[in-house]
Amino acid sequence: MIPVTEFRQFTEQQPAFRVLKPWWDVFTDYLSVVMLMIGVFGCTLQVMQDKIICLPQRTFSPNQTELMCPPPSSNHEATVTRQPDHELKGLKTNLDIQQYNYINQMCYEKALHWYAKYFPYLVLIHTVIFMVCSNFWFKFPGSSSKIEHFISILGKCFDSPWTTRALSEVSGENPEEKDNKKNSASRLNLDTPIGEGNLEKTQSLRSIPEKIVVDKPAPSVLDKKEGEQAKALFEKVKKFRLHVEEGDILYMMQETGIDDIPDVKNDFAFMLHMIDQYDPLYSKRFAVFLSEVSENKLKQLNLNHEWTADKLRQKLQTNSNNRLELQLFMLSGLPDTIFEVTELQSLKLEIINNVTIPAAIAQLEDLQELSLYQCSLKIHSAATSFLKENLKVLRVKFDDARELPQWIYVLRNLEELHLIGSLSSDASKNVTLDSLRELKALKTLTLKSNFTKIPQSIVDVASHLQRLCICNDGTKLVMLNNLKKMVNLTELELVHCDLERIPHAIFSLANLQTLDLKENNLRTVEEIVSFQHLRKLTCLKLWHNGIAFIPEHIKKLGSLERLYFSHNKIEILPSHLFLCNKLRYLDLSNNDIRFIPPEIGVLQSLQYFSVSCNKIENIPDELFFCKKLKTLKLGRNMLSVLSPKISFLSVLTHLELKGNHFESLPAELGFCRALKRGGLVVEDTLFETLPSDIREQMQAE
Repeated sequence: MIPVTEFRQFTEQQPAFRVLKPWWDVFTDYLSVVMLMIGVFGCTLQVMQDKIICLPQRTFSPNQTELMCPPPSSNHEATVTRQPDHELKGLKTNLDIQQYNYINQMCYEKALHWYAKYFPYLVLIHTVIFMVCSNFWFKFPGSSSKIEHFISILGKCFDSPWTTRALSEVSGENPEEKDNKKNSASRLNLDTPIGEGNLEKTQSLRSIPEKIVVDKPAPSVLDKKEGEQAKALFEKVKKFRLHVEEGDILYMMQETGIDDIPDVKNDFAFMLHMIDQYDPLYSKRFAVFLSEVSENKLKQLNLNHEWTADKLRQKLQTNSNNRLELQLFMLSGLPDTIFEVTELQSLKLEIINNVTIPAAIAQLEDLQELSLYQCSLKIHSAATSFLKENLKVLRVKFDDARELPQWIYVLRNLEELHLIGSLSSDASKNVTLDSLRELKALKTLTLKSNFTKIPQSIVDVASHLQRLCICNDGTKLVMLNNLKKMVNLTELELVHCDLERIPHAIFSLANLQTLDLKENNLRTVEEIVSFQHLRKLTCLKLWHNGIAFIPEHIKKLGSLERLYFSHNKIEILPSHLFLCNKLRYLDLSNNDIRFIPPEIGVLQSLQYFSVSCNKIENIPDELFFCKKLKTLKLGRNMLSVLSPKISFLSVLTHLELKGNHFESLPAELGFCRALKRGGLVVEDTLFETLPSDIREQMQAE
């Protein structure tokens, strides 16, 4: 016996599959039932009833009829009493019945047409084949799993609160009022201006949810849990669509007019067509989860739930420009709650897609700094007007010059512009860069790219540009004559530009105060003698090059206060170097220096001195006559003795000795009252050689 529970799957699937059965499939089902009844009934008659009986046909002549059939007698009694002439005798064999059966069989086989004999069986077989074929696409393994998954997702999308909210906005209803009405689904079908009947009379499925975000969003009626469920549904629909659109089993088995559904194809298009044939409301509610606009709007609501104003305030930090900065990294969008943090002064967005800056940014009255690192951004016209008046600093990191937002060139009050991204060698002819000339208030320009020459557009802003930084990522920068026109430059950085000589154009910048030539290929700096014409030059950075020696002409740079020669190949320090008696900062670390001349004692203004990572064996006592020293770095050398005259450095706050050959430290370190344990970089075992009172003094707060 087969238990009844085995048939439960058929009773459960039928109502669900109904949404994918068009009218012709329903008609086919009823037609199959009728044909099945006819076939079964016909076969039953053939089996249960006797075959056709064939009787022989006799023909008689009139004479024979008279002889065989005598006239009836008028005498009733004679008729009754008449006896037969002779009596039948013999064995009864029923031979006549056998003859009749034989005649019937031969008549049925030869006289009756074959179609009349097998018609009921043909009807039955045809009906079975018809029923199997008509429902094959529901049972075929390659399609049944898709159908079941689709129906499951469809039901969840139909019942999702997010669908109700989205369609309520299309129909102009208040979501709060809608939740109190029981018959909302039927009313939505009437109010939603999407069309009736099949999809041939409706709009694109993509265009349906586009209307959802036209109006200003109503207050959210979804709690956080419902929002997360709707978000998960969007992901399911997206994955299901990618999976189903790859197949065309259903599409090929069913000939339907699905050309009216744009942007979808194959099996997915067929399924959408079927649910629209069943009830257009299903397709409308499911279309909500096909819309990227609707999905982005839901993400925005979830984002607002996650990032409240209080949580954003906890992330506020003070940046290098002494502004309150909020940094957001790899979010799905920009939270609307950010515009409630009115004290915000700097906003840094990094790797955030689909960023839209609305007019609400005007609420951030103190906002002056904006950083956009690899963000795809759109901006409202009202927001552009606000930034045009208020923004002072803008940083943009991009992958392609076409990603540069055009609105940055109308920021008339912008003072600092930092562009980081790849630009071709023909970037000087780029329209976007030509627009830099409109930034009349621009004072600082940083370009981290791959130029081969300085774009003319940069020269166009030279009249008011004060700081220019070009980091070229190793691309050789040639044709630097344009620098001569930047007469107001006070700070110039040419970093990683593959320079082999100091550009002569720099010597014309009379107002230059800081020059940075970091990470180039400088081997010699004989041109340094021309720096004497730069009377205002106070900071010279020639670090991270291949410089082997410092020329004697360095003594002519009497205005230098900061000098960077670290990470070179210098072996000998010329005594002429210390004739730059205004030096306050001298970095000679990471070289091959073996000896420090005693003339270093001339630098009475010296506050920072670093010779770490060299080959120095002795420190001259004259160094300790530089009584303004606050930072002294002697680490990673070959020193074995530290002079007791270290006590002369009473304002010393940072002393680095780690990586030498010291056996003990002088007790005179105790006279360096400003030096604490955190500022003394030395091995723990070496620190223990100090007297206990001095150690306690340094460890005291």
